[in-house]
Amino acid sequence: VFGNLNPNLNDQFLRIASNGAKVGLYIIGSIENDFPRNEVKEEFLNGLINASVALYMDDEKVSINDYTKIELVTEPDVEEISMIKNRFEINSKKDKVISVVKSLPRDDIWQQESSADGIKVEFGVDEKGNRAIYEISEERPYALVIGDVRVGKSSLIHTIIFQLLVHYSPKEVRIGIGDFKNGADFNIYAKSKLKAIDTVVNDEDPDAMLSFLKYYIQEMNNRQMQFEMLEDMTGELVRKYEEYRRVQNIYSIKDVNMPRIVLLIDEFQSLFDGAACSAYMTELVRKGATYGIHVILSSQRALSDNPKNGFTTSLKDYFTSRFVFKTPQAAARSVLSDRCADTGRENTGIQRASLLKRGQTIYNSYMGQIEADNSVVQCYFVAKEVITSLLGIISRMNGKGNSVLLRKNAPSIERPKGGKAINIGKSILLHRDYGSTELDVIHDDTEVTLDPRKLKNIILSGNDRRILESMISAVTTWRNSIPGSKTQLHIFGEGADINDQNTSVKYFYHEGIEEQLEELERQKNLESSDYIINVFDSPGKYNEYFDAVSSIRTNKGAELLKEILGNNMHKGLSIVYSNSFNYLKRNLPYCINDAPIHITSVGDIENVKYAMPDAEKIVQSEFDIPNRNTIKAYYYNKDTGKNGKVIMYLP
Repeated sequence: VFGNLNPNLNDQFLRIASNGAKVGLYIIGSIENDFPRNEVKEEFLNGLINASVALYMDDEKVSINDYTKIELVTEPDVEEISMIKNRFEINSKKDKVISVVKSLPRDDIWQQESSADGIKVEFGVDEKGNRAIYEISEERPYALVIGDVRVGKSSLIHTIIFQLLVHYSPKEVRIGIGDFKNGADFNIYAKSKLKAIDTVVNDEDPDAMLSFLKYYIQEMNNRQMQFEMLEDMTGELVRKYEEYRRVQNIYSIKDVNMPRIVLLIDEFQSLFDGAACSAYMTELVRKGATYGIHVILSSQRALSDNPKNGFTTSLKDYFTSRFVFKTPQAAARSVLSDRCADTGRENTGIQRASLLKRGQTIYNSYMGQIEADNSVVQCYFVAKEVITSLLGIISRMNGKGNSVLLRKNAPSIERPKGGKAINIGKSILLHRDYGSTELDVIHDDTEVTLDPRKLKNIILSGNDRRILESMISAVTTWRNSIPGSKTQLHIFGEGADINDQNTSVKYFYHEGIEEQLEELERQKNLESSDYIINVFDSPGKYNEYFDAVSSIRTNKGAELLKEILGNNMHKGLSIVYSNSFNYLKRNLPYCINDAPIHITSVGDIENVKYAMPDAEKIVQSEFDIPNRNTIKAYYYNKDTGKNGKVIMYLP
């Protein structure tokens, strides 16, 4: 890995790369795109590329030239799989439950199945000792799971995920998980960064849940366009997912990969309690199967007592497959038919539902309307150690992916290395701006960033001063990532406690008002190639910065600050912090006029509303409660109206 070489060895390696082939000595090396660079490393890398044949890799494909790519396929490690399976089987013999290990495929056929015509999931053993198979297909696109607390619903979801990962590659099946029961049962799937796992969302924040649904609605719309493109390319009619895969196969079109998507949502009722989420969820259910998007919903009850809940009886009818765990007869009756089509009598599963043991379910794949289709199944159990070992195997087989975990009460984390943008924190939304072509200063896709090319001034407000420290750290980290950059950081204000830990950024402190005005006067006439960051910490403390009440009498400090904030020729940016946005607006309105980007800490909803006057109505949630482990803030672009939430990085 060339990025880890000792710089003292650079010249020797370049000599070997240039002349080694003459004596039969060759070098094969690799380098990450995002390895930290400086002038020395950049020069070494350019020399290495000039002396070598450079192959560029993207998404497991190596580009030989502009027209040829080689796909790298990782075969299952049969020996490792066999060894771990044996360990699982020894442990499962000690358990009283039926372990999912008993259903594992042969060691050499992991992830070999196709989802073109559907998905089959073995999830347990029925009363006759036969394997119970749950089918996901055009005819059975969705499933509904109900049952009391701690009866096995979450275990069934783990089993389904387990089987999908083992039998289908990421090119055949993608998985999205929503966990809205105040738990962390499924976080491990996102933390393992598997290619097949899109996301795990367990944050009940209305915006987070809505972003989860919007992402897959957008995926559905993208697939519709891909259907049309395939029609134009082949002249074949493509109306549904199965036809898309069939036409792709006939014409040997492999450029565009379209796996089925399985969404598993535990305690789904909260999605239907809000009007916006309910509308998106309804659209997803009504259209998703056409585009290969399948939904599995789990909850204690199929229908909510909330009269505003949007999960209606008519929507329930889309869910052909039904799993009923132990539950009262009244709840079972909402899922299994009062009168079966084949017997004309009440479904016997309704009575049996209240007598089921833990881990047992009544499975019916005909909307609960066919008595003969009832099957009492003892579901497989997936132990934690089995999940952990499986994820390790799958990760080594497929490589790392970009799974996103949207955690409830997620803490602020260490700031990553700098890049081309100013990274201010983690988004609470799922890929809000993924694939977006908008040119906003603020970009929100897993990480919330600011485009420094379009950024001039920022207003920070709220009682949590950590947003100021975090923002200063964000800007200096970005400047430090630029080779050869010269940066000055000027902090204006008393009691500024920002420590200088960045050797390439020069810090200057101006505490007294006279010292501040003197520095502003100096900068007014400054001619320098340095990038200048000005931080005004609570300028409202000083009357000298107040806007003049009369056009006859001017305020020197205000005029100087106006000039610095409004000077587009000034190379750099300014950050203004005040604990009250409204106070700043009343006394230093020119700051607001020249600073379109507002970052506002949580804890004072009135202050948030002042800072985001044109934003959509703010729905308060747990996000608005301050937390000592989390730096939470709203962002807002006054020029475009774009707004959202961010968990800022630690300073």
